[in-house]
Amino acid sequence: MRKSIKSLITLAIVLGLIMLNTVSVYAANVTALSVSGANNRIAVSGTTDAGVLACAILVYDSTGTNLVAMETCAASSGAYSYTLTQSFAAGSYVVKVADYNGGDYATANVTVTGTTTVAAGTTGSSASVSSVPKSPKTGENTIPVILIGFAGCIAGFTVTKLRKKN
Repeated sequence: MRKSIKSLITLAIVLGLIMLNTVSVYAANVTALSVSGANNRIAVSGTTDAGVLACAILVYDSTGTNLVAMETCAASSGAYSYTLTQSFAAGSYVVKVADYNGGDYATANVTVTGTTTVAAGTTGSSASVSSVPKSPKTGENTIPVILIGFAGCIAGFTVTKLRKKN
């Protein structure tokens, strides 16, 4: 009887840990994006899903292919607001904002006004990108794999212990 109870408890623990693997990881999203450009600066603001703690802000040239700036900002209570620290030359840009931990990018176009020239070294570096980078989403988590391995160790230890007693 005692052997059966230990076996059932071990089985319950193993099944419980395996079921943790089926829990989906929720990737929150930026739900609204407002962008303005004045005095050679870009300001972004908007709303997010609950649980977003930080946003990634990517600024591309007018074609949307060359990355000109990338910064992060804090989000709190489902909202964010931030003015990028770098100065931008007057012109058109594409701004993309996403949850720092994953999710889809909200996109908006902005025209920056101000002087047409910006001091050397303040416009950031350009990097060519072939597609919009996506942050990790559901299923890209190693914790469930670790838990399953731990459950296997517990099960193996329990079976070995039970065999030694018999």
